[in-house]
Amino acid sequence: MNITVSELMEKIPYVKLIDIRDNYSYKMGTIPTAINIPYLLLITNPDLYLKRDEEYYIFCEMGHTSNYCRSELESRGYKVYNVVGGYRKYLEESTN
Repeated sequence: MNITVSELMEKIPYVKLIDIRDNYSYKMGTIPTAINIPYLLLITNPDLYLKRDEEYYIFCEMGHTSNYCRSELESRGYKVYNVVGGYRKYLEESTN
């Protein structure tokens, strides 16, 4: 499933938000309340980070990698939403 940045903004801080970019990018700036779990860690060991009965909202820089990650995690039984447009879309919408 997908969610827009504007829809997500209405849900913060009530959702579990995961920034799947690398640690450096995360430290340079992220969406408020997001935790950092880099893509490779999340996709190879989701059971270490996620519970199947909870919802998660994930994003990357532009939304492409997080959409792939969402699809893969959904196929494994996790409830995951992709933030369309990723961090760049968040920056664009939060400065307007």
